[in-house]
Amino acid sequence: MEQISILVPTYKRRRFLPLLIRNIKLQEYPHNLLEVIIDDDSPEEDKLIISNQELKDIQEHLHPIKLKYNYCNNKRTIGKKRNYLLQQEKK
Repeated sequence: MEQISILVPTYKRRRFLPLLIRNIKLQEYPHNLLEVIIDDDSPEEDKLIISNQELKDIQEHLHPIKLKYNYCNNKRTIGKKRNYLLQQEKK
C-alpha cells in the first residue's frame, strides 16, 4: 500500500474542525500510511487551528496519522493553495 495525502485548503472553517478530525479518524485506509496537510489563509481570528498547543493536541489525537498545518495571513486563490499543498505532499 502507498502513502496517501489528504489535502485540505481552508478559509474560515473553524467550526468544521471537529468534523474534519472525526472523518479523518474514520478512514479505513491504514492510519500509518495517511497524512493530512492543511493550508489555511483565514483571518487571524478565524484560523482553523488557533495555537501550537491545539495543533499538538490534534496531532496526538490523530496519531499515527501525520498532520501538517500551514497558516498564511495573506488571502490566496484556491489554485495557489492547491499548488502549495501539492508541493508539500512531495516533501
